[in-house]
Amino acid sequence: GFVDGDYVRIWEDYGDYYYNYWNGWYYEAKKYTGIRYTRTSRGTRLEVAKQAVNSLAETLLANNTNDNNDAIDIALIDFATNVKSTAKYTTKLKFKNKVNSIEAKGGTNWEAALKAANEYDFKDNDPVYVIFVSDGNPTYRSSKNGHNDTYDRKNKVYGEGDSDPYGYNFQAAQTQAQYIVDSNKHLYMVGAFGDATNMRNLNS
Repeated sequence: GFVDGDYVRIWEDYGDYYYNYWNGWYYEAKKYTGIRYTRTSRGTRLEVAKQAVNSLAETLLANNTNDNNDAIDIALIDFATNVKSTAKYTTKLKFKNKVNSIEAKGGTNWEAALKAANEYDFKDNDPVYVIFVSDGNPTYRSSKNGHNDTYDRKNKVYGEGDSDPYGYNFQAAQTQAQYIVDSNKHLYMVGAFGDATNMRNLNS
């Protein structure tokens, strides 16, 4: 419901609707008679990222025709704690099937993903555009990068896994972003969810 300029949660009781009202001392149930609204979920962080990637691929791969089926090549780099897979696609269906199969498992290693993007070889002389999409800030990195912090021996990565308290993971990602630019490739960033401050500052 909508009360005094704010949306409120309402509930039904014997055909009438109520909401919690703060009277200055405690919450009390007040009857609600206005318009009822339904909130639709925007999806999980990963779903939002997938939508962004698929939408972009749909636009780009539409340039491929029967006469010129590789006008656009897209390489998808799937990453979490480390890079999980790298493959090239020229059709929307195969690309979307791969994107939709991605699962949220592990941390977020921006450095590894950007390094893999820079090293990927399309075996042609076409301009390369790296479009970096993430649904969260970096929580791991692959290189020590001059810092002695937590090291995960199993996955061979540095970092806390759920945060970046000193910015070490972000610094390592910035280094890789600069390598991409120095290689005469075009780098674009898409923050698919939440605070995009690091994403905006990645190439600064």
